[in-house]
Amino acid sequence: QARLVIVGDRAAGGLADGEHQFQVRAINTAGIASVEPALHEWLVEAGAPTTTIVSGPPATTLSTSASFTFSANEAGVTFECALEGPTCGSCASPAQYSDVAVGPRQFQVRAKDATGNLDPMPASYAWTILAPPETTIDSVPEDPTESTTATFEFSSDQADATFECAL
Repeated sequence: QARLVIVGDRAAGGLADGEHQFQVRAINTAGIASVEPALHEWLVEAGAPTTTIVSGPPATTLSTSASFTFSANEAGVTFECALEGPTCGSCASPAQYSDVAVGPRQFQVRAKDATGNLDPMPASYAWTILAPPETTIDSVPEDPTESTTATFEFSSDQADATFECAL
């Protein structure tokens, strides 16, 4: 009688969730193997996976594009993502978005394991896309003028904006 201990090769700490199958056949000293191997099938169900967002855009940015990388604590999972809403669609890491609207934004992702368990607490990432500042020229020199100096006054719709000028 022989003994085999299975150490998982698909997930940290053991076999991944899902159906598994083990087959074994005997071979005698003459090298003749049994015709049909003995078979054992079983289901591993450790519970729902946990999803982690590994990276995303800066907390505040001018970019209307966003890329997110994420993972789960189980192997063999699929992911569902949502940008600005409860509707989750199938996605893969990295998930990339373009033409995202200006303002506060939120991305969510949840893992789904091989047995259909969904992460009950989707991972969430919040960031803000800032609008570029609008510049207004408020005062200009007369046109035409004989003056060799010019004074311009200008402003922005964003109080913390700085300015670059060129003549």
